[in-house]
Amino acid sequence: MMAALLAMRPMSTATSSAECPKCRAVMIHVAVTPHPVVPHMSRNTFVCYGCNQTRTYMLPATEAAAK
Repeated sequence: MMAALLAMRPMSTATSSAECPKCRAVMIHVAVTPHPVVPHMSRNTFVCYGCNQTRTYMLPATEAAAK
């Protein structure tokens, strides 16, 4: 399911941002936490301050550390 969500609204690889699914504004990367089950993945949380939406994307820990 998460792969389908990432395919619909991919995170920008050039910056630490993602597109808000509600207002299409740029979401800001606010937190990285370890994945609760998969040790080589991390949870990356983004927030849209315009409409107060949050989204969490699972990324490989090495890719998330580069951000």
